[in-house]
Amino acid sequence: MAQALNKKSRIIEFSLHAPDAERVSLAGNFNNWSQKADPMKNGAGTWKKRIKLETGMYEYKFVVDGEWMLDPRCERIVKNELGGINCIIEV
Repeated sequence: MAQALNKKSRIIEFSLHAPDAERVSLAGNFNNWSQKADPMKNGAGTWKKRIKLETGMYEYKFVVDGEWMLDPRCERIVKNELGGINCIIEV
């Protein structure tokens, strides 16, 4: 009898200092690259979003006032199929 794999999950906090931004969201392969699924909250110019992710590797970017941008604190990147690059986070 096969056993189900137990995937662990963690709450991960993403943050971006963008004091002049009006709208920031988090998009990645964990939310089908949706610009609307995970809006971030502004706290004194630093935008934050906490999401629960299962163990694994994820690609992501921020969307700041409609413009895609990399996380300046990102330590790992990967080329994407559109010819650009994405940030990587491993949970």
